[in-house]
Amino acid sequence: MSKNLIDISVKQADQLVQQAQYTRQLLNKMVEHEEKMLTHDKKMDEQWKETLDIKAEVIEIKNSASNRLDKLENNLAITHGEGKFIKAKVAEKSYQLVNEFLGTAVSNELYHKKRCHFITGLYSRLNKHFNSITYTTIKHIDFEKAMCLIEDTTLEDLPRNYLKLTDNQIETAKRHGDYAILEKLNQFQI
Repeated sequence: MSKNLIDISVKQADQLVQQAQYTRQLLNKMVEHEEKMLTHDKKMDEQWKETLDIKAEVIEIKNSASNRLDKLENNLAITHGEGKFIKAKVAEKSYQLVNEFLGTAVSNELYHKKRCHFITGLYSRLNKHFNSITYTTIKHIDFEKAMCLIEDTTLEDLPRNYLKLTDNQIETAKRHGDYAILEKLNQFQI
């Protein structure tokens, strides 16, 4: 073999070695890049899991807060202002009921006593209907229902003891000469 041929073979061998080294470096860089990508993917997966955990916690906190708010709204008593509205509606309704009940002019004292009697009856009806100790302990969410109950109350809705004169009211009627009402109610009293 000639020297030229040997030189060419050596050069080709050197080129093959250089190509192999370059390919090895390229392969090492690709493996290194792949490892970085896997590490990045693992970090992304961990961050995604953390995000999902945080989202679950936020949903749990939201549901807990919503439940607590619902419980609070369902157990919160009427406000002072709502209590004033109920009180005013009871007073208004008591005038209507006493006028309907008496149907005739009577003394101011008898009118006032019977009106106060109806006020007591209206509050009793409210407390019984809403299972409360006093009208001020009616639940806030039942305020509108309470107002409707008062507005819709008729004489027939009140207990029978409110549909007659008490002994004290009878004495007042006699003292003031309200005999017409005594005669009228005498037929209905049991």
